[in-house]
Order: sequence, then structure tokens, then C-alpha cells
Amino acid sequence: MTIVASVLVPLSVLTPVASAAPTETSALTLTDVSGARIARNGAPGLVHAQVNNTGAAAAADVRVRYRLPSGVQLVPASSTAGCTAAGSIVTCALGTLAAGTSRSIDLAVREPLATAVLGSRVGYFFQPTSDAYDPSSGEIRMSTWYHDAGAQGTDLALCWPLANETPNMDVAGGVCDGANDTAALEPDEVAVLDGFPEPFAESLVRSWQFDTEITPQQSGSYRACGLAIDDGGYLAVAPVGTPLTPADIRLNVPSFSSATGDPFDLVAGQRYRVLMRITNRGGPGVDNGANGGALAGWDAYGIVPADETCDLGAAGVFGTADSAWVKRSVADVVVVGSSDLTVLGAVESAPVDGVRSATVRVGNTGGDTTAARLAFELPTGSRLTRPPTGCDRVLTGPPPTCEVDAISPTTTVGVGLVVSVGFSGDTPGVGWNLTAVSTVDADPADNRGSLASPPG
Repeated sequence: MTIVASVLVPLSVLTPVASAAPTETSALTLTDVSGARIARNGAPGLVHAQVNNTGAAAAADVRVRYRLPSGVQLVPASSTAGCTAAGSIVTCALGTLAAGTSRSIDLAVREPLATAVLGSRVGYFFQPTSDAYDPSSGEIRMSTWYHDAGAQGTDLALCWPLANETPNMDVAGGVCDGANDTAALEPDEVAVLDGFPEPFAESLVRSWQFDTEITPQQSGSYRACGLAIDDGGYLAVAPVGTPLTPADIRLNVPSFSSATGDPFDLVAGQRYRVLMRITNRGGPGVDNGANGGALAGWDAYGIVPADETCDLGAAGVFGTADSAWVKRSVADVVVVGSSDLTVLGAVESAPVDGVRSATVRVGNTGGDTTAARLAFELPTGSRLTRPPTGCDRVLTGPPPTCEVDAISPTTTVGVGLVVSVGFSGDTPGVGWNLTAVSTVDADPADNRGSLASPPG
């Protein structure tokens, strides 16, 4: 099994909040997501999505990103205002979205090459983000306390258990005894990050918590890992909506080290909450992060496939970047040929000796060679007296059908047939229905025409 894990993403921090952890979260969803069909070197098609604010408060600075398929370009002038491309990522800045309202996004995309490969190409929307914390988008809420979390060298999961909101609650006497001694402390700083922070080490007294959600793209076995976690930390994972318990701790780094946890399973498409904690502790009962010159901090926290090495590049997999963990809403683009079949006209003779002959001409007005299929609708009481001419293949039907394998750009083909006269002179003649055959041209919906020949 091969599962892609992303590299460490850069830190992007909104203004830290000094005091209480923000309780506001955005409630943005994507619905009505659809891709596009475009002809190579042809007119743009529209990729569509709708952003919905299902929360009780307005969401400011709403942003939605879309990953352009390979070779496909954005046409900004024909797209929703505020959508711009940087490399392969389109970002739509939508401003404020009031509670209970929605906003449509249309991205005009095109394939500029006339010789481009035909077929489906992968494109997808990321979850919307705003100025409020939105874990489902991959954002990380980082809370910092200017306080350690209990006895030096003691398992952090005991000194700062999952049930304790803050790191100071079980520290009296320098012993973590499972009985909370003090009230919870509000964080000294809170920030919303677009990715797990880059490596950090400094002599200071701190405890940190990182809270986010991930959505695996593939089911399988994984391991959690921590690199240079100082001096102690753990990582817990559980499905969203399920309370975190000690059994959900997938990695425990006791003190001043790196570690990789035991394998555990994740299911593709399931959202999981990930909670990561780190503390720097001095001697027993002492808030002294600089004790002995020790540096507090981390290199990385992450989750990787169980058969991969957990190094710095593989571990930094959290955040809103296009990583292995970001929820995606698929909106592929299908590139099709630019040929377009047209019935140019039909000539039908008067009845002679009980039969009448007819010829229909079909033209390719596009830039790609295509195949064609002509189905003949014969008047009641009549029949073909001989196979049609000009066909590569005749299907007996019903209705009788002529297939032509290749019509080059800007050329025409003629198909002839002879039909018995089994109707009155006032009855219309042979009807013609034209559809594309998907050989080179992969878009039959764009290649239909019909022509009923006039009465004889």
C-alpha cells in the first residue's frame, strides 16, 4: 500500500489572542460541487461549488481554494470575482458570509493546448476557511501557557491528562497524583495556524497544545511520531464526535526525546480529531524551563503510514496545505476533443421504379478527427433495398445505422442509401439522426444534430 504523506508546511499565524481560548468556530461547508468538460484549445468550462455558512454568526474573510488539474488554466475574467490563481492553487476571497447564507463559486477553466491528452484530470476543492477557527479545514488551534505541567520526568499523560483542560491542574508538591490541586488557567496565548509550526527550541517555561482534525485519503495502518519533543508530550487521535480517552493516545514521549508509536488504523474519508501536547518542566514543583540550560520545544509532530520512516519531512502532515490529511471535494475536469459533427444537408431523389435514393453529408467543424454514427429513421412501410454506402460499418438496427470511423477536421463524408417506396407522396422522406461515436471525440453530448429530408 502506498500512501502519500506531505512535507512540513510553513507557519501561518493569525494574530495571537492574549487571554481566553477563542470559543468561536466557523461552520462553513461545501455543497453542489461539480467539475467541467472542456474541449482542448476551446472555450472555457465552469467548475462549481457552493459555500454555506451553517453557523449562528457571520464568518469574515471567507476563503475557498481549488486545486487546478494538470495543464488546466483559470480564466479569471470569466470566474467569480475574487478568485485568483497562484501556480496550481486557485484562492477565492469571498469576504463576509452572513449566518445562514450561501455563496456560489464558478471557476472558468480551459486547456490551452490543441494537442493535449484527452481524458479526466484530478481537481478538487479544499474545505472553506475564515477568520474563525475551523478544525475541519485543517487549521490548528495552538494554545500556550506560561506554566509547566508537573513533575520532571513523569509521563505527561499522567500530569496533564486528557480530562484536564490546562497543564497546571495537578502540580502541587511536584507530584502528579491524579487529584487536581488548582483551577484551570486560561491560555496566555492562542493562535490559529495554517500548519504545524516549524522546529522550535528556546529556554523558557511553556506548555503547548495543538488541536486539529484530519481526513485520511486512504484507509490503512499508521503510526504517530514526535521528533525532539521537549520535555515530554503525547498525541491522541479519535473520530470526530467521540470523546478522547487514554486509549486514544497513539504516541507518548516521556521526556527529552523522539519516538514513534505502535500502528493503528484510520479509515479513508473519516474525520478524526488530533490533540497534541508538549511541556517544558524544571525540577519537582518548579516552573523552570531553563533549568540546566535545557531548551523547550519540538521538531515535529505527525502521522505517517506504518511502513514509512517518520522523519522531519514526513511528520509535518497537519495543516491546510495540500497534504495527505486535508479533506477534498472532488471536481475533476474532463478534456475532450474539439471536433463537432454537423449534418450539412441531404439530397433525396424522386421515386423511380418503386425506390428512391438519398445522400446525406456530414462535416467535422472542429479541430480533432472524430468518428460518427448515422441512424436512419425510415417511413412506415418502407425498407432499405441495399446496404448504405460510404460506411465503414453497417449495423442492421433497428434503426439501420451507418458508422464512419474517421472524419478529419474541416472535411465531410457522404452516406447514400436506397429506400423502397411504401408510402404516399405526401409522407415525409427519410429522417436522419446524427450522434458521435466516442473514439477520438469523447464528448458525444456536444455532437448531435438531426435533419429530416423533405417530401419527395
